[in-house]
Amino acid sequence: ATNSFVRLPFFVEGVAAGLIAGAISSALVLGGGDSAMDAATTLKMLGVKDVIEVTRNEFRASDAEKATAHEMGVITIGGYTPAAVDGKTVTFKHSRLNSELKIEAELIVVALGQNIDNELGLPVERNEVVAEGTSVDGKVFVAGDIAKGDKTVVAAVNKGKLAAYEIHNRIGG
Repeated sequence: ATNSFVRLPFFVEGVAAGLIAGAISSALVLGGGDSAMDAATTLKMLGVKDVIEVTRNEFRASDAEKATAHEMGVITIGGYTPAAVDGKTVTFKHSRLNSELKIEAELIVVALGQNIDNELGLPVERNEVVAEGTSVDGKVFVAGDIAKGDKTVVAAVNKGKLAAYEIHNRIGG
């Protein structure tokens, strides 16, 4: 059996290069955040018929991301943790019940546990940098998933734009 796992950054590169569209009919996404939901809905948009997303706890994605995934037909399953992999089949154990689940998919996208690399010692709460607007201290600016608030692409781009304006104004623009 061949390994069908791909980590999220490589999945994004594969989508951009056109390697995913029309190539597969089933996919499993591991994770429950906005990035995992984005991967699942992207797979549906690329024509993947069966997309299942599994997370060990509740889905942390925004309500808008969850609603979009539901409308597109993504199957979401919570409460299961991956326990074993055999080729294209993942065996899950339920986090509280004595229950096991096996799911086979042509592609398995791993979108789990993205944490902040905080070498600068920035103030962090719940894996988000605490900032006033887009600035931590007038010298460090944050945008995207690292910033507090909605994690959609539109919100991330807007935060980046606001940070750019603030930087421009601070340097004399």
